Amino acid sequence: VKVFENFLNEYPKSRHASQVSRYLVEVYMNTRNYDVALQSIEKITAPSPMIYEAKQKVLYRLGVQEYINGNMNKAIEFFNRSIALSQYNKSTYSDALYWRAEAYYNKGDYANAAKNYKSVLSLGDANSSKATYGLAYTYFQSGNMNSAETKFKRFVKQAANNEAELCSDAYNRIADCYFYKRDYAKADEYYRKAGDTHSGNADYALYRSAITQGLKKDYEGKVTTLNNLVTKYPTSNHAQQAYYEMARAYIELEQNSKAIAAFEQII
Repeated sequence: VKVFENFLNEYPKSRHASQVSRYLVEVYMNTRNYDVALQSIEKITAPSPMIYEAKQKVLYRLGVQEYINGNMNKAIEFFNRSIALSQYNKSTYSDALYWRAEAYYNKGDYANAAKNYKSVLSLGDANSSKATYGLAYTYFQSGNMNSAETKFKRFVKQAANNEAELCSDAYNRIADCYFYKRDYAKADEYYRKAGDTHSGNADYALYRSAITQGLKKDYEGKVTTLNNLVTKYPTSNHAQQAYYEMARAYIELEQNSKAIAAFEQII
């Protein structure tokens, strides 16, 4: 690296400068020591567009490292610096925008998160699906259920085959939006869709579906759904509450011995 740095500083107009820049960029990317790479880039007095593009990528990857380590403010600083070099690589620019949105979301700054997700969507590239999902969550967390519902529906419509887990979660959130608006029939419909995906969110979907059935006074349906939950997912975090809700349904059905049996499962 030092030899390449010295060459570019001493002979910036050499006919070999472009090739040396390529070699230097390869070293930066392959070693993945991005702190050292950034220090090296800063030493080059007349960087070529190729070196600026490498700097853009290095800053983005440093931002991701800080994000993974939970340092959201530091991550945003690196993403800002990467985004400032947006003209060199549009894909890296999109990635930095997306992860800056994620960092703002993790800080609870939903306004800035939404702004960045929308910027990603305006690019119309491979990050669009994830940005739609993220934007939907910013609306959901802000209590804007109508907009959240619209974006989650758009996400499941355009989601790729490898995003089944996210689709299941999106169905649950759509159902939550309907539940919030007290449209229990629609809520139940989407909880069932989430449950049918057989993902890690299926137990939550079954539990919430049972709750909506109870609110519709379909106590027999509620018991059936809760029995399905505790049978399929006996170690679920919702299993204990499922037995409690089951007991309440049995009380409404005036089946007190079954209600007692359900309460005893909790004990």
